Amino acid sequence: MPQFFYRARDRENKLITGHMDGTNRTDVAGRIERQGYLPVFIQEKSAKPTALTEAVKGPAGESRDLSFAFLEKRKKVKGEDLLFFTRQLATIIRAGIPITTGLSLQAEQAKSPRLAKAIQDILDRVKEGDPLSDALARHPEIFQNIYVQMVKAGEASGKLEEVLNRIGSFLEYDIETKKRIKTATRYPKMVTGALVGAFLFAVYFIFPKFMGMFLSFKIELPLPTRMMIGLHHIFSAYWYLIFGIVGAAVGFFQWYVRTESGRYQWDLVKIRMPVMGPVFLKIAMSRFTRMFVTLNRSGLPMLETLDISAATIGNVYLSSIILGVQQSVKDGGTLSEKMKDKTIFPPLVYQMFAVGESSGTLDEIVEKVSEFYDKEVEDAIKNLSALIEPIMIVAMGGMMLFLALAIFMPMWDMTKFAQTKS
Repeated sequence: MPQFFYRARDRENKLITGHMDGTNRTDVAGRIERQGYLPVFIQEKSAKPTALTEAVKGPAGESRDLSFAFLEKRKKVKGEDLLFFTRQLATIIRAGIPITTGLSLQAEQAKSPRLAKAIQDILDRVKEGDPLSDALARHPEIFQNIYVQMVKAGEASGKLEEVLNRIGSFLEYDIETKKRIKTATRYPKMVTGALVGAFLFAVYFIFPKFMGMFLSFKIELPLPTRMMIGLHHIFSAYWYLIFGIVGAAVGFFQWYVRTESGRYQWDLVKIRMPVMGPVFLKIAMSRFTRMFVTLNRSGLPMLETLDISAATIGNVYLSSIILGVQQSVKDGGTLSEKMKDKTIFPPLVYQMFAVGESSGTLDEIVEKVSEFYDKEVEDAIKNLSALIEPIMIVAMGGMMLFLALAIFMPMWDMTKFAQTKS
């Protein structure tokens, strides 16, 4: 287990330093907080300072390596860094430390230069009298609308610490879900890449060894062999066109999915595709229910809760349906009745919403639904590799069969041709 060096402050703002074992910075920070201290700097002991890490030290007078300035400005803030900032801010408020002091400490210890610069700007705005939510809203590339709206609700209700902890829980869940999906799909991606590479290698390098022999015999070649010969000629003579067309297609797709209609169509395809479609839908339902509970408990009005939940669900097609439900609720009627009319909501969802509305325990009921979908997502991701493996086996078998037929079928025909000649 790696060891971390840390600096922290106690309730009297005295500096404390030490070393602690932990799995990562967030784990160490949590253990320091449970001891009653506020961590202000955490770094893995084995990590050596470099020009890049020195650039992270913040705006407190340290020099920055300008050679990395352009790259650092373009780097996105990692979810882990934003989670660390959120957890730390909640701890600062709980400890009763002035928010300006806390933000100053956060700017000093932020690993991301982009986040450090944003925190410094937020600090300056708060010192000038702006609310924290307004200062956060100046950096939408880091703090999304849901983050800002929840902080605003926390400021209005006087429950900012509680709201920040909820945001932290949501960010943590989102990060873990993405990690699990990447882990589950890493092996299929590697196998798919290897299959495509092996097939292209066979077409370009292996098959030509047999092609001269096949063409020397005056016999009609089988269809698979003629297809392989055609593929070889295409790749040999027009490889630059193929790469150009593939690159143009990828570029067009990326442009199209950024358009309103393109994103809508792509998100619709994603939840309807085999194998992955149900997983995407369960993730969206889990995010919607979790977000609904988090926002509703933060004191936001129902219509605003639905509006923000729709914007952060991560699927434009599903967002349009939720906005339709919002409009129906605005026109009159209960939320569960309007959800029942939409086919994407399973009976479990709108029935539990109905129970929560009738009993006045909507938050508790929807939280149970969220926990159910969290378990469904976890099971679906665990079984993802098992679902994809049969498809890969079929694809591999089809590819090997095609190569075998393309090579061995003409050999059989040549054997028969030789026997008839003799």
